[in-house]
Amino acid sequence: KPAYGYLILYSKDKAKLEAATPSSMEGVDYAACVPELPVGEKAEYSVEGLDFESQYYVKVYAYSYGRSYSQPTEVFVANTTENHAPTITLHYDGDLKLMSFETITIQVEIGDPDGHEVELTHQKGSDAETLMPNTDGRWRLNIKGSNAEIGTYELKLTVTDEYGMSVTLPVTYEIKENSAPEKIKDIDSILLTAKGQEFTIDMTEYVSDPDGEQLKYEAVI
Repeated sequence: KPAYGYLILYSKDKAKLEAATPSSMEGVDYAACVPELPVGEKAEYSVEGLDFESQYYVKVYAYSYGRSYSQPTEVFVANTTENHAPTITLHYDGDLKLMSFETITIQVEIGDPDGHEVELTHQKGSDAETLMPNTDGRWRLNIKGSNAEIGTYELKLTVTDEYGMSVTLPVTYEIKENSAPEKIKDIDSILLTAKGQEFTIDMTEYVSDPDGEQLKYEAVI
């Protein structure tokens, strides 16, 4: 007949664990597992809330439905691992520089190597920034140049796991002033000698833009 459940006793203090029983558990922690498995099947149970990088002493009692307990197992040692910092990655091609009329979008991916729950917080550098969640679990950071003054700014993204371990990523970007197009040279006088005569002017020879923008032209005759 299989056991109805298992009582797991654990403590950092070996002496207290060895002295503890199901009716006297002073100085130790415990957890109950009721697996409802047939004889021969392996029961698994995870104990939460342990300290990281610590050594625990553990023993287990099996018990019946009426709470009759078996003899305990031998005391064994379990070591918890360290808590690794969460991760944050930006996905963006190019420099973080934009004109005052431009908007850039940066995909932000967060995670945790230990599988812990994480939270993302945003410390703004200017009003140009908005941070929104994506449906795929990532985040979207928008920087809209028209919402802030010309200048260089630094924002900070911080990811914190459920146990308080955090990592902060500073992000610097520049909002640049939109420069006016510049004349390269004057257009020479053009003489038309017949009605319907056409001519073509390559404006890139006469006007350029310091920001590399595509220009629009209007002719007044």
